Formats: sequence, C-alpha cells, structure tokens
Amino acid sequence: MLQSLKDYPAIQDSYKVVVAEDDAGLNVLIQKKLKENGFSVVSAKNGLETINLVETNDHIIILLDYLLPDMNGKDIILKLKEKELNVPFVMMTGISDIETVLEMMKLGAKDYLVKDLDFLDLIPLTMQKIATELENERILNRSKENNLLLTRAIEEITTGVIMTDPNQSDNPIVYANPFFYKLTGYSKEEVIGLNCRLLQGEGTDPIALKKIREAIEKVESISIEIKNYSKDGSEFWNELLITPVFNQEHQLIRFIGLQKDITERKRAAEQIETMAYHDFLTGLPNRRKFEKELSDHLINSKGGHNKTAVILLDLDHFKIINDTLGHLAGDTLLKQLAEKVKQNFGGQHSLYRISGDEFCIIMPHVEDKYEARILMEKVLYQIREEIIIDGHEINITASAGLCLSPENGDTVEELLKNADSALYYSKSRGRDQGEIYFSTLNAKSFKHFTLRNDLRKAIDKKQLFIQYMPRVDAQTQQIVGVEALLRWDHPDWGLVSPSEFIPIAEETGMIVPIGNWVLREACLQSKQWIKKGYPPIVLSVNFSVQQLLRNDVLQTIEEILEDTGVSPDHLEIEVTESSFISNEKEVTQVLGELKKRRIKVALDDFGTGYSSLYLLMRLPLDTIKMDKSFVEEILLNPINKSIVISILDLAKSLNMRLVAEGVETPDQYTFLKERRCDEIQGFYFSPPVSPGQFEKLLENKKWQLEMTSEKKDKQENRREHFRISLVNPLIMQMTISMFKGKEVNMGSTEVFVTDIGPGGLRIMMGLKLPVNNDIQLTLTGDILDDTFHFQGNIRWIREIKDGIVFEFGFQFRIDENERIRLTRTLNQLAIKLRNNKPPTKQLFMGDPVKEIVKKHNNTKLIQK
Repeated sequence: MLQSLKDYPAIQDSYKVVVAEDDAGLNVLIQKKLKENGFSVVSAKNGLETINLVETNDHIIILLDYLLPDMNGKDIILKLKEKELNVPFVMMTGISDIETVLEMMKLGAKDYLVKDLDFLDLIPLTMQKIATELENERILNRSKENNLLLTRAIEEITTGVIMTDPNQSDNPIVYANPFFYKLTGYSKEEVIGLNCRLLQGEGTDPIALKKIREAIEKVESISIEIKNYSKDGSEFWNELLITPVFNQEHQLIRFIGLQKDITERKRAAEQIETMAYHDFLTGLPNRRKFEKELSDHLINSKGGHNKTAVILLDLDHFKIINDTLGHLAGDTLLKQLAEKVKQNFGGQHSLYRISGDEFCIIMPHVEDKYEARILMEKVLYQIREEIIIDGHEINITASAGLCLSPENGDTVEELLKNADSALYYSKSRGRDQGEIYFSTLNAKSFKHFTLRNDLRKAIDKKQLFIQYMPRVDAQTQQIVGVEALLRWDHPDWGLVSPSEFIPIAEETGMIVPIGNWVLREACLQSKQWIKKGYPPIVLSVNFSVQQLLRNDVLQTIEEILEDTGVSPDHLEIEVTESSFISNEKEVTQVLGELKKRRIKVALDDFGTGYSSLYLLMRLPLDTIKMDKSFVEEILLNPINKSIVISILDLAKSLNMRLVAEGVETPDQYTFLKERRCDEIQGFYFSPPVSPGQFEKLLENKKWQLEMTSEKKDKQENRREHFRISLVNPLIMQMTISMFKGKEVNMGSTEVFVTDIGPGGLRIMMGLKLPVNNDIQLTLTGDILDDTFHFQGNIRWIREIKDGIVFEFGFQFRIDENERIRLTRTLNQLAIKLRNNKPPTKQLFMGDPVKEIVKKHNNTKLIQK
C-alpha cells in the first residue's frame, strides 16, 4: 500500500483539479495545498460553475464538496452523466455523512475525504493516487495502438494484467505482468500454465464466477467485482475486466484480464455500512437494519404459507442497574445479554438492538404463533439467568411482545406497532413475561399505544394546555399561590388524565421537553398577570426526576426565568418522594442549588412514598404538600386524623409550610384551619381553571370561583324505553370494534352494567373513554339464557372516583328484531329480580367501585 507522494509517479501536470467548495476560506487552503504539490487547479463555488468547468476543460478531476449552494454532489454527478461526462471525482464530507458516502461511492466516487484535522494533508496524496490510476488506464488505452508501447505499459502499470490461451486445454495463463505477481504473491513459475482458479477461495462469489464462465463461453467482454485470494491466503478485491482478443482473421487467440485492486475501497465501504447498520456497543444490527431486513422478508413472503414473526423485548427496570452500578456495568450487561440471546438462533433468526434497552427478533418462515412463542419464552428464560459483572450478581428480567405477519399487519410500521402494544400489555400484567398481540390486546393497551404515538406531536399540534389551581391561606382565605397543572386535549380520546400520559412521557423521555414547555408557559402566564396589575404570588410547577437529573436543569430554569422576567422568589419547584429513590444524592444536590438561587422547593404527595424523618431533615425544602388521601377521611378515621395532626406538628418543627391537598368539604377546611395548617388546596375552594377564570379569582379577591353550572349529563337516561336498575351489576366484556372508520382486532375489558333498557345501558369501568362517534364499542355478555352482542357508542361520561372509576351511558345500534329479543329477556330479568331470584352467576355480588379501585391498585403495585 502506497503511503506518500514518492510512491507515485510525478504526473501532476497531466490533470487539472476542480476544487468545488463554497467555503471561500477552505477553497483557498485546498488550492494552496494542491499547487504546492505541483497540481494545476481551478475553483468553483457552486454546482453550475463545476459543470461549466468540466465541459470546457480536459483531463479533469473534481474535488467535490457534497453540499453546494445551488445543488448537492449527487445532483452534480447525475447532470454530468446525463451529458455523458463521466468525470472522476473525490467526495469531501463530514464524518457523520455515512449514508451519503455510500450513495456517492455507488455513483462512482474514486475516494472520499473526511474533513478532519488531517484533511488538508491527505488531499495531495489522494489526488496523486487517483491521477496515477487514471494515467494507468489512459496509458493502457493508448498502448493498444502500438504493441511496443502496450508491452511497456503492461509491465509498468499498477494494475494486474494476465493473458490466457483459450485454444489450450483449461484456458491456462500464458502471461502475467509484474504487478499481478506483486498483488497475488505468486511467482511466474507458480502461475504460468495454470487456470485462474488458483486465485479463488471459499469467499469467492459463485454468482460472479458463473457470469465470468458464461462470458468466456460466449466470447464476450465482462466487467465485474470479485473477491480473490493471494498465495498466503489473504483476500483481496478486484475490479476485473476480461476481454477477448482476435487476430486479423477474427479468430480468438487470447483473453486479457485486467485486475484493479479495490481492496481498500471495499473495506472502507464495508466499514461505512457496518457503522450505518450496526450498533456500536453490542455489534448487533440496529433499527435501520431491522426495518430494511423486515421489509425484505415481508416482500419475499407474500403469497407464501409461512409467516414472519416479530418479537419486541424490553429489559425490566434496566435504569436501576445504570443508576446503582454505573453505565459501564449497564453496557457490559447489554453486551453479555446480546451474546447469550444470539446463541439461540444459529443463523435462522436475527436479533437487533433498536434502542437503549430494547431489542427485536425477526423469525422468518414460522408455522404459527406457537412456534414463535416457544422461542420468545426461551429467550426470556435465558435473560433471567444470573449474570456476574465486576463481582456483582445481577438478576434481570424482560418483557416481550409478539406479533405475526400477515394476520397482525403486512408493513414494518404495523408489526412494530402491534408488537409494542403486546409488549405494553405484558408490562401491565407484571413484566417478566411475553404476550401475543391479537390474543391479549385490550382497549386499555390500545389507548396507551395511540397516546404514546401521539404524545410526541402534542406540543406542536397545540393539544397540551395548562390549568391553574389556587393555593389559599387557611387563615385569611387569600390566594397566596397557584399550581400549574398540565392537561391534554386529545382529538380522539378527549381530555386525557395526567395519570395516563405522564407515565408515558417519562417512559419515552418526552417528559423533559414537555416539562420545560410547562415551566416556560406557566412563567409567561404569571408575568402576564403581574403586568395586568395583580399582586405576584408563588407559581408552583411540578418537575420529574428525569428533568432534575439532567446536567443542564439549572441552566434551563435560569434561562426561562430570565426570558420571561419572573423573579426566582416567585417560583416553586414541586418534586415527589419517588424522585429520591436511587437518586437521593443527585436530587438533593440540585434542590440545594435551587435554594441558592432563591427558588422555593416543595415535596408533593407527602406520606405516600418513601420519605423518612432523616431525609426530610436533610432536604432543602420550603413546603410539604400533604397527600389528599389523608384529608379524605380526616373526620371519619381516627388513625388518619392522628396522622394529619402529626404531619402538621412535624412541618412546624422543621420550619416548613404545610399545604393540605384535596380539601373538598367545609368540615375538612374547619378542622385544618383550627390546627393552624398554612395553606389549603382543593375543590372546596376551586378546581383547576383556565387562566381567564383564575384572573376572576384574583380580581374578586375571593377563593371560591362562581362556576357556571354545567348542564346535567345525560346520565339521567331519560329514554323512551323502560329501565332496569341493578343493585348487583351484570358483568360484560367490552372491546373497541371500530376506531376512526377502521376495524380493530383486540381483546376485551371487563365492565359492570348498572342499568339497562332496550335502548342502551349504563356501564362502569376503570378506563376513561371519550364521547366520540368515531369510536364504536361492542359489549358481549349473557342475560339469563341469552347471549347478546351490543354495538354502539358512548353518549355521556361521568367520573366516579379520582380518575380511576368512570361511568358511561352506552346507546345501542341494533335492529328492531334484536331489540324485541332484548326486551323479552329484560322482562324476564325484571320478574326474577322482583321475586328475589337474581341470576347470581351473571351478576357481581359487591361494590363495583371498590372492585375497580382494588384492581387499579394491584396493577400499580405489580408495575412497581
């Protein structure tokens, strides 16, 4: 391999270099470097000038920057090719332009240069090398006119040249030039008389060999890239041109083969492709490779009987390992798991790393879901096996989602979406397990998935907004603060509860940009109130642990305060107790820095998490916010009452302000006021309101907003048909059957029917669905001896319990015959209920609200 200019003949004057670079300073430096090394140089600032120079000059080499003002490098080369100007060029690129480099190499780039520290020094060597190669080709073409010149050129050329005799048995080699011997490592004695097969090996492409044989049999020329092997077994790549030679009688007398060594170019291309399509840490193919290969599998399997399975894997609680043992241990774990799982496949299936702790498996040619499930369970079992890293015994599990093509989708997007939905469902059922898409997906996981997809666009589409909830001095009833509460008005699902979308934002990392948006918008609104003449009050904004752990969190807060003009004294950052799990040192340090900047800090939902007296004494807190769960039963439960009194005393002893959340009755307020609670927050004073409504509170200087009475929901159910109220509700299964005009295939969710008539029914469940005619539901269940499948839409909704339990009015879409059958059955049911003979197998004997809350709490406990 040639390493410097002295390795190449001095032929600078033979070629003129067009420096196509729009950066004037860099253009001058490149020209200077080339001229210092004897090159003739012309300059072009854009694509049009480059094309004009090529058209008006001979023996041109273009040194081409990919991005020029009027067109890019690809467009320039394509325009030259349209004009039949196949000009050699070298591409200049940034180090991250991997895909661009691949594309330009395919268009014929002789080489590429990365604009790094050694960039200018490499230019003369690269251009000299290419000029030499071009000159070799030119010499070879010119030598065809003169045998003497041809012989000399062949002996001197840095391209391997061989001649074979097709008139002898096995078409043996009868001549090879010196560069061929240098390239292959063979001597003249070891080559002459043998077939070119001596250069072939295991890695030589059989398809390429077949094309060569066919060309020789047809006595035709062929140009092809092929891998060969030298005498010592090392591989090298040739750009091989084979041409038949005829005598004056047009009889075939020789085949000439020209072997241009393109090994370095091939290795560079392979390296670029590896970088573009493989994960640096594990060496596994990455998401880009996954999408490409899955797309290829789906195209190839169309019309066949076999299926393609996609398994999505996500490590459970991987963040804890990173936080406790460090990112180096986390990286080591990922590499070991990747190697362990990959050993299962034996070339039949493929494993990909598509994000931080998320992997995907493609299983082509599977018979059914059961075959795929066996592999999924095997992989999950392997992941459970203990791993030792730096002396630490690590036990980790994974959750998985499986779907199959074509029944679950025939595009990459559909399959990945459905596998992700099944993955979410397996997490909701307790993690450390796998689920199959079509057998387990229900309305809750379907809603979760659509919310997860849409959340990234919610800010840009102006679907997020902020409501403001006042904090009132318990003694004076004056508004002393306000909490900014994020809301999402989704176009399909309506108002989405923060308890639904905040965990999604934290899971996807969107919580950071969303949290920063909330802080900025709330500060702008606070400043707007001050400009209108209202007295400044404390603005409280919730922060997630992900925001607190970012290196730039303090800088971000300072910039927003400076941009909006809000004083640090009027900002309070609320954090939850869960923020301190595994991050106590880091979070405490950040809170201390906030205090130094005169920004207040509040501990939200106190009493529900992991706080200890020791932790409270160490934290730089201004305010404790007592969770509403203590306030709810403050006058009913003696234990709760004692806890509240203790928390009030604790806050005073620590010199912290106490805010009681969830105050909803006059008695609760009176109790807290008498015990000198500092501040009150709750629906007794005001629910969260819009900025305009909050202004009215400030303007009237009173704590209770006179809300316009809302129209009563349609839950009065004034319908033309009779109704049956069920003290013990019927149990039915609900599924979403149509979503925005498309059929949806999913599993079911249990609902409780508390009221039913021939026109509709009232249901209760632990999932909030909107009043939206684009969402059609199907309810299935038995009433006495008949099974019914009711299709219809939600007509009204009412929240029963803390964003956990909801009641809906469901209107049937049934024909008259089905309505008659239902009426007959309901009459029979009414008689049984009147005679105290209820169908106990079909009824839930208990309080449905408590049952839904119980399941909700169990699910939260499992997910933790």
